[in-house]
Amino acid sequence: MHVILPRKTVVEARFRPQLDYFQKLDSVGTTVLGLMEVSDWQKTPFSVEIQDRKNHERVQLHVERVIAEFDSPIDRQKDAIDRGVVWLKTCFSGLGVENLTAVGIRQWFAIDRGSATEAKLIGKLLKIYFNESLQELAEISSMQVKDFAITLELEDKAEPQKRGRLILGAMSKKQWTKHVGYSLSAGGHVDQPAIDSIVASLPNDFVFIDVDLRFAILDESANFSVEKLTEWGKFVSDRQKDIPLQIVNDI
Repeated sequence: MHVILPRKTVVEARFRPQLDYFQKLDSVGTTVLGLMEVSDWQKTPFSVEIQDRKNHERVQLHVERVIAEFDSPIDRQKDAIDRGVVWLKTCFSGLGVENLTAVGIRQWFAIDRGSATEAKLIGKLLKIYFNESLQELAEISSMQVKDFAITLELEDKAEPQKRGRLILGAMSKKQWTKHVGYSLSAGGHVDQPAIDSIVASLPNDFVFIDVDLRFAILDESANFSVEKLTEWGKFVSDRQKDIPLQIVNDI
């Protein structure tokens, strides 16, 4: 089966820190440098960032959360979730963190629709998710749709800890960077030429899909094992391989 790959991936986990977090920070950062096989890093009094400037990836260690961010080429996105899970679990092992309060994985897709124009994409999406009369009204009126997106807030009724957001809509290249967050900073993991390269590789007209799925405690006194990170990584991977394909097939 053809799998549509994301253009950006973020894996994040939150935890309740202990006082020795600061004492262990340098050691964990050094371990992640070796794991990622890179030499670039930045540090503040409260955080460490390990950077892969060649492949545009990074790991950020903050007082209450650790993040793996992948702005890498699409071929490296194939296993981004798996690598992110390994990197974050390495950080937690070094920090002595055994329990988490939340995990989240977010990915951005650009689904090529061939020769379909943005107007046709909007029309098809309207017919799927809204009453067809809305599309008919748009066609006979003198007004034009300038932008369009659907945002769905997701919650599992059986397991309220499972939550998320799905955003989709028609998009052109020039709109991409308005909707996808790229962190530009001096000496950072991604620069303007890298962003320009990402945009240049996008289809001319496509369906933009932003999938953000989270597992979080509802009781402030509760937590769950670090192993949930591995479980959630598989849960999200399985669904995010299907969601874009299903949307395209439905269209």
